[in-house]
Amino acid sequence: MRRSKNKNRTNQGISKNTGKQTTTEREKTVLSSSEILEKLPTEVLENMPDEVRTYLLESASFHGPLPPPSMFSEYERVLSGSSDRIVTMAEKEQNHRIDWENRGLKASVQDTFRGQWFAFFIAIIAIGGAIYLGKINQPWVAAVLIGVPLTGLVSSFLKKK
Repeated sequence: MRRSKNKNRTNQGISKNTGKQTTTEREKTVLSSSEILEKLPTEVLENMPDEVRTYLLESASFHGPLPPPSMFSEYERVLSGSSDRIVTMAEKEQNHRIDWENRGLKASVQDTFRGQWFAFFIAIIAIGGAIYLGKINQPWVAAVLIGVPLTGLVSSFLKKK
């Protein structure tokens, strides 16, 4: 009977005091295949088919653009210079994200500015139209023409964002 080689790497150790992961706690959660086999009951191993016991299970997870330092050394061991390439890739991604956020903020400011100018021109046209309608003896139409934009203007100033 062959025993399985299981290797489980996870980086979900959480500090009880802060709720944040620490390096030492992450390293504690990495189990070797022998540690996993020791924790399995003998009955479970004996009842497993040979095909199941021969699989090597390895999983790794981390949050963020950079892998943990232990994985950096593994990348570097497999391909020289790869850890530098990973850091460069993360830096480029961060610069790209910052650029997109700046573009979005700039576009939002421009949209607000443009909207204010359009509102100003509409208000000027409405006031001019109301004055004209008042001069040709149409006071009710003039009041509606000035009242509708004025109501929208006042409500936009009173609205909380």
